[in-house]
Amino acid sequence: MIADKLHLVKKKMSEACVRSSRDVSNLQLVAVSKKKSFAEIEEAYSLGLHDFGENYVQELQEKMELNGGRLAIKWHYIGHLQSNKVKDVVGQVELIHSIDRLKILKLCDEKARELGVQQKVLLQVNLIKEETKGGFSPSELVELSQSFENYGALKICGLMFFPPQESEEVLRKFYKDAAELFSELKEKLSANLSDHFNVLSMGTTHDYPIAIEEGSTLLRIGSAIFGERN
Repeated sequence: MIADKLHLVKKKMSEACVRSSRDVSNLQLVAVSKKKSFAEIEEAYSLGLHDFGENYVQELQEKMELNGGRLAIKWHYIGHLQSNKVKDVVGQVELIHSIDRLKILKLCDEKARELGVQQKVLLQVNLIKEETKGGFSPSELVELSQSFENYGALKICGLMFFPPQESEEVLRKFYKDAAELFSELKEKLSANLSDHFNVLSMGTTHDYPIAIEEGSTLLRIGSAIFGERN
């Protein structure tokens, strides 16, 4: 079942790349495994998926313990990160996708310094000021980019966007605007920061072909791979 769903996802990814003259090998696929069993993760891993995204710290910890280092899984934290959970995530995951405010950015940097690691992170952007979603506004992001070098224990790798639940026309414009903001910000960064600022995380189960066509480099796909959550 997972094999069939994954085959269809990869087919749609390839088709979207053909339409937009892109190379599918430049896309990263993160399988969103929240509320899915570790057995399902093992099955997906056997099919070639190595990057898995979790939304809840406790669930992430439980699955990491079940794995026990047996599988070379790259864990991603994609959920809202609370201040008191920073210590449980920094240094434990491949990439934190959801740095949505300055306080969390500072706490992550402090924890990474304490551990002596460099933690890769993405900055979450609230592009259209949706009250129910966290994230930096575009103006806050531009201002913050001037001080990226102050967070030396973090590797700020790019931006993450949550899509609005809108029509294809509105969604496409949203992703186009997101890609433009990403490009503008990358151009403003110094060379040593710009070199690793290359991740544009946008695209989920319901809209990933559109996200690919508009420039996404990282897709977060859950139910299209694992089926609907219970």
